[in-house]
Amino acid sequence: VDALRLSAVSLLVTLQATQPAFLSVDEAPLALASVSLDCVRATPERLARELLANYIADAILRSPALVGSLELLGNPTRFMRGLGSGLRDLFALPMLAIRDREKGVGSGAGILTGFARGWGSLAAHVAEGALSSVAGFSAALSRNLDRLSLDGRFVAESEEARQRALNVLLGLRRGAADGGDGEGDD
Repeated sequence: VDALRLSAVSLLVTLQATQPAFLSVDEAPLALASVSLDCVRATPERLARELLANYIADAILRSPALVGSLELLGNPTRFMRGLGSGLRDLFALPMLAIRDREKGVGSGAGILTGFARGWGSLAAHVAEGALSSVAGFSAALSRNLDRLSLDGRFVAESEEARQRALNVLLGLRRGAADGGDGEGDD
């Protein structure tokens, strides 16, 4: 191969390990650097192994983001990402309204609306991040406490109850999205 160029890859990774303890990583940002190789003289198998090793090393170097996304720690990475989005909106939405006003498109009321929408977005992102952190921490702690009982039947029943509750919530969300008319996409 004369030249090999692989672009950078950005992913949000969600993982769950259930043995020996429950560990969950939710929406961990993982950015793998681009790779650029010239005059490659290797078998396809060797090249694949080397690329895989490179990406694994890259992921390990970026492991603080993975650790920060652990639900057992409250997923501070997701909270900070949401806070960043809220802060961006806090400044960007009023600035868009000001630009529109300068172009003669918007009005003074539009600027006030931009400020209100910016503050609303910040409040929503902070609330979502805080509540998601508490919910994720609580769920991870609950699952690990279940496992400490060393009763396999109890653990299975607890997981089944959680799944039923999740199905009810998903059904309510779908019903709300359908407008409550009882007719889904099926």
